Amino acid sequence: MEEIEELAKNPVEKSNVKKSHNHPLAVYRLRVGNYRVLFDREDRLRIIEIIDVGHRKEVYE
Repeated sequence: MEEIEELAKNPVEKSNVKKSHNHPLAVYRLRVGNYRVLFDREDRLRIIEIIDVGHRKEVYE
C-alpha cells in the first residue's frame, strides 16, 4: 500500500514505473517486488486509475 500511496503523490518520477505493453487496459505498471500494479493516469486532472494488482506471473492473464 505504501507504494500505491507514493504513486498517488508523484506518479511521474517513480523509477519503477514503466509503460505496460502486455495489458489491454493498463497504460503503466508499477513494480513492487514480484507484484505489479497496473494503472492508467490522467496527468491534467491528477487522476490515477488502478486497473489490477497481482503477482507478476498472473496479472497479465
